[in-house]
Amino acid sequence: MLNPIKFIVWNIRGASNKESLRHIRRTCRSNNIHFLILLEPLANVSHLGSVQLFLGFDFARSFVHNKIWIFWCSDARYSFVEGSDQLVHIHLSFPSCSSIIISAVYAKCNRIGRRRLWEALEQFSTSITLPWIAVGDYNVISSAEERIGGSAPNIRDLEEFNSALNRSGLFPVQFDGSAYIWTNGRMWQRLDRAVVNSVWLSDIEMTRVAHLQRGRSDHCPLLVRRGSTTARRSSFRFLNVWRGHSNFQQTVRSAWAQPVSGVGMQKFFNKLQQTALFALAADRTVCSGSRPSLDLPKLTQEENDMLLKSPSVEEVYTVICSFDPQSSAGPDGFGGGFYQSCWECIRDDFMDAVKDFFAGTTMPHGFSSTTITLLPKKEGACEWKDFRPISLSNVSSKIISKILSTRINQLLPKLILEFQIGFIPGRGIQDNVLLAQELILDLDKKLRHPNVILKLDMEKAYDRVDWGFLLYMLREFGFKEGVVDLIFRLISNVWFSVLVNGELTSFFKSTRGVRQGDPLSSTLFLFVSEFLGKGLQQLFTRNPGFRFLTKGGLVPFLAFADDVIIFTRASSECLQAVSSFLREYQTLSGQKINLSKSRFLCSSKLPSDVINLIQQVTGFHGQSWPVKYLGVPLSLGRSKNVLFDGVIASVRAKLRHWSSRFLSAGGKLILLRHVLNSMPLHLLQTDSLVFLGKIMLSSRRRGLGFRSLLDLEKAFAMKLWWRIRQKSSPWVRFMHRKYIGEQHPFLAAAAVGSATWKRVCSVRAITEDNIRWRLGEGFIDLWHDRWLFDEPLSRQFAGVPPDFLVAEFYTSTGWNTERLLQVLPRSVVNIISQTLVDPTLKDELVWAPSADGTFTVSSAWDLVRQRRNLSLVWRGIWCPLLPLKMSYLVWRVLADFLPLDDKLRSRGISMVSKCDCCGNAVESLNHIFLHGSRNDARFGNIPPVYSKVIFDINGWLVATGVARMLNRFQLEGDTDTYFARYFRIKPAKSLCPKAISWMKPPRGSIKLNTDASVSNGLSKGGGVIRDFEGKMLGAFYKEFGEYEVVHAEGLALLTGLQ
Repeated sequence: MLNPIKFIVWNIRGASNKESLRHIRRTCRSNNIHFLILLEPLANVSHLGSVQLFLGFDFARSFVHNKIWIFWCSDARYSFVEGSDQLVHIHLSFPSCSSIIISAVYAKCNRIGRRRLWEALEQFSTSITLPWIAVGDYNVISSAEERIGGSAPNIRDLEEFNSALNRSGLFPVQFDGSAYIWTNGRMWQRLDRAVVNSVWLSDIEMTRVAHLQRGRSDHCPLLVRRGSTTARRSSFRFLNVWRGHSNFQQTVRSAWAQPVSGVGMQKFFNKLQQTALFALAADRTVCSGSRPSLDLPKLTQEENDMLLKSPSVEEVYTVICSFDPQSSAGPDGFGGGFYQSCWECIRDDFMDAVKDFFAGTTMPHGFSSTTITLLPKKEGACEWKDFRPISLSNVSSKIISKILSTRINQLLPKLILEFQIGFIPGRGIQDNVLLAQELILDLDKKLRHPNVILKLDMEKAYDRVDWGFLLYMLREFGFKEGVVDLIFRLISNVWFSVLVNGELTSFFKSTRGVRQGDPLSSTLFLFVSEFLGKGLQQLFTRNPGFRFLTKGGLVPFLAFADDVIIFTRASSECLQAVSSFLREYQTLSGQKINLSKSRFLCSSKLPSDVINLIQQVTGFHGQSWPVKYLGVPLSLGRSKNVLFDGVIASVRAKLRHWSSRFLSAGGKLILLRHVLNSMPLHLLQTDSLVFLGKIMLSSRRRGLGFRSLLDLEKAFAMKLWWRIRQKSSPWVRFMHRKYIGEQHPFLAAAAVGSATWKRVCSVRAITEDNIRWRLGEGFIDLWHDRWLFDEPLSRQFAGVPPDFLVAEFYTSTGWNTERLLQVLPRSVVNIISQTLVDPTLKDELVWAPSADGTFTVSSAWDLVRQRRNLSLVWRGIWCPLLPLKMSYLVWRVLADFLPLDDKLRSRGISMVSKCDCCGNAVESLNHIFLHGSRNDARFGNIPPVYSKVIFDINGWLVATGVARMLNRFQLEGDTDTYFARYFRIKPAKSLCPKAISWMKPPRGSIKLNTDASVSNGLSKGGGVIRDFEGKMLGAFYKEFGEYEVVHAEGLALLTGLQ
C-alpha cells in the first residue's frame, strides 16, 4: 500500500510575524504540506496555538526549549521523543501499519556543543531498525565546496561531522535547487541537509530534497519528498541500457549457470526467470537509474568568476538599450521604453536592486511575476494544443536574465556541439539547411540497411524542462554552485497569472519549465538538449553501423533549439537503440516527443516492409516530399518552382493586406520594393530562385528599379564560396570531405554534385579573383592562392606545378631561399624574401573589394550585378527631388500602363469611349496628354523653354508612330535636346566621407597620386609616390600661394612629376 508523504523543514526566525506566517502558509498550500517543522522560530510559545490555526494544521507542539516547532494533520499517528537538546525523534505510523522515523535537528553553532548531537545520533542508530531520516540545520558543512566567501572552513569541524555520519550509518540524500542553503550576504553555505540510514535506502524509493526559495529567511526551506514504503510490483522488462554496462555479461552468465528444474522448454523458461531475478537484483548497480556520464567541456575558474561578477552600470544600460521600447510589458505595466527614457532617474535604485540579486537575495514576487497569454499556432485554433503560451515577464526581471544570458552566450560556441545552431553567436540557420539538403541526396543510396531521417517534434519543450535535470547538466558543464544558484533563483521563483479576456487571474507558482519570452530560457534549454545531442553522437561513434552513410562524414543530428532531425539507418537494431535512448532522454529531462507530429523521411523507393519496420519501432509516421525545414522547402530529386509557392503566397498576402489599400501609388511602390527585396533573401542563401529572379529582372527592365534576385543569388553564392575557403562550419567541412578532398578547392570538379555545389562553383572564379591571403602559419597553397601578387603563381608559369604549402619554404629564421630557387625564378624569390611573415598568427583571408578586408554581400553584388546605361529621361523621372507618386505616374504614362479606354479595348473589353474633358474624342494617352483641348490651358502660361521641351516630345511621339509609341529605349543617348538638358539634375552633395581603395599600377611601374586644396585664399598641394607593391617611395607637400583650385591641382601634379 502506498504511503506517500511530503514535509517541510525550515529555519525561519520570527515565525509568529504576520508576513512570515503568510509566506509559510503560501508555501505549505502550494506544496500540499501536512507535516511542518520550524527551526529557531524565535517566538513565544504562547503564540504556538494561534500560529497553528493560521497555518491550518490540526496539532502543534514545541520541543528543545522552544527551538523546534512541529505542526501536523491527523492523517497519520505521531509520537515524539527528545533525543538531546538538539534533536527530536518523530515516529510516524500509517494506516497500512508501516512506520518511519523522522529526526528534526537543530545543531549548536560551536564544535563542542555539536558533539552531544553526534553522540545522540550514533547511539540512536544502534537501536533503530525502521527507515530513518534525520533532517534539519546541522550548522556545519561537509566539504569546502559547500561554502563560498568568508574565511576558510575549519577542517576539524568537517572531519567530526563526516565521521559522525559515518559512525551513525547515515547517507546524504540528493537535492534539487541551489547548493547553498544559508547566506548572510557575504558568505553562502549548505548548513541544512537530510541524511538517511541503509534501511531507508532499501525500503523507500525516490527520496529527494528540494531547496525552495528563502523568502523572508536566511535559510532555504527543505521540501522532503519520498515514494512508498512498499516496493512496487511490476512485470519484468529487459532494458537495452543494461547491455552497455561492464558487468552485464558476467551477471547473465552467473544467472544462467544456476541449476534449475525441468528439461527442454521448461528448463529454458526457468533459466529465463532466474536471469530476470538476477537482473532485477543487480539493477541498482547495472543502471541504478543514474544519469549516464557525458564527456562535456568544462568551464574554467575565470569563466565562472566572469559570470558571478557584479554588473557595471555600462553593462546594465547596454542591456536596457537592447530592448524594444514598444515591446509588451509584464504585470507591473512598465515596458522597455520606461527604463530607457527614465534611466537617469531610476539608475541608482535599479543598480542597487541588480547588485542585491547577484549578492544572493531572492527576487520579490513583484519582480518575478509573469503574465501568460495564448497565441494561436494556426487559423481557427480551437484546442489547447493549437495555442502557444507566451510569458510576458516584467522588464526588471528580463534585464537581469539578459545580463546573465549575454555572459553565458559568449561561452556557448565552445560548450555546445556544432550541429546545434539555435541562439548561439556565430552560427547561422543556413548551415543546417544546406547540410540537410546535402544529406537528403544520400537517401536514395542502395544499401542493405537504407539511410533514414527522423524528424522529432517536442511537445511544449520549454514548459517541460525538469529543473533537477537542468541543474545537473549545468554542473556537468562545470558551472560553479554560485552560478547555479543565480540561475535557479531566476527560474524557480516565478509566479504566473493567465490573461483571460484582457483580465489577470490569480497567481500560481511554477514547478518546472523555463519561460518562453525570458532572455535566459533559450540559453538554458540548449544545456538540456545537449544531453540528447551528445548522447546521439556517442551512440553513433560507438556503433559505426548505425551511422547515416555519406561521403561527407558523421552527422548524427541537426538541431535548432528543440527542432531536431536525426540521421541514422533503417535497421531493427539501430532503430531500437535510438528509440531506447530517446525514451531515456524523455525520462531524465522531462521532455516528451509528440509521436503524432514526429515524422520519418526516406527514399520513395524503399520497400514497404522497411517502412513498416520504421513505423513499428519508432512510432513515427512517414512524410512525403517536399518537406519544410526551418522555413525552407526541401525535396528529394529535381527542384521545381512549385516548391516556392509558399514564398509567392506570402509575398501576395503582404501586398494584399488591408493596410495597403490606404496607401498612395508611391507608398504602394515602396511596400512592393520592401516585400520583394526582403522576404526571399534568406532563401537565396540556401536555394536557387531562378524564376523569382526573372520576375525581378523584367521589373527592372521596365524601369521600377528593383534589384535583380539573380544578381543577389550570385552574391550569396559568392558568400558560400568565401565560407568554403574559411572552413568555419560543419557544412563547410562536409563539403570539403565530399567534393574537394585533398586538392585545392579551385581545382575540384564542378560537373558532378548537388545543386548547391554547382551553384557555388559557378561563381568561384570571380570570387577567387577577389580573394587575397595575409600570411601567418603558411598553410595555404603556394601556386593557386593569391598570397604574393594579384594573380596566383600558377598563372605566371607554364606546366603543372607540384603541390606545395607556403609554410614549407620558411623556417624559424626566415625564408628558405635555396629551396625557393628550386621552384621559382630569382626575381620572384627576391620579392618573396622581402615579405614579412609571423608564423605565430593564423593565415587570414582578405576580401579585396572591401576597405577592411571582410566579405560583404553588398560588395559581391556590386561585382556581379548587371549594369545598364539608363537614359537621362529615366534618371530625371526617378529623381529623388520629385515625390514618388509623381515619378510613378510619369513612369506609367511612358510605359503605357494607364487603364484608359483605348487600352481596355485592346484587351478585349467592349465599351463606349469618350474623353471626360472635352467629350469630342476617344479617351487615349495621346489625346489626354498631347492633343486634347485642355492641354492648351494646361500648358499655356509656361515659359518658352519648357514649351519647347513639350513640343519636342510631341514631335517625337508623332514621328515614332503608333506601333513604337512610348518606348523608353528611343530616348537613350539624346543628350543634345532641351528635354535632356532639362532633366540633367545634379544630385545633392553628400557630406559623408568615402573610403577609396588605392589601385596598384602594373608590375615594374610606379604611381604618383596628387591633390590640392584652397583654404582662406591660400592654395596647398601634396602627393605620394608608390611602387607596384604599394610601398611608398616618396612624398611631398608644398604651399603655392593665391591660386584657384584648378591651377593648384596642376601645380601639385607638376611638382610631383619634377
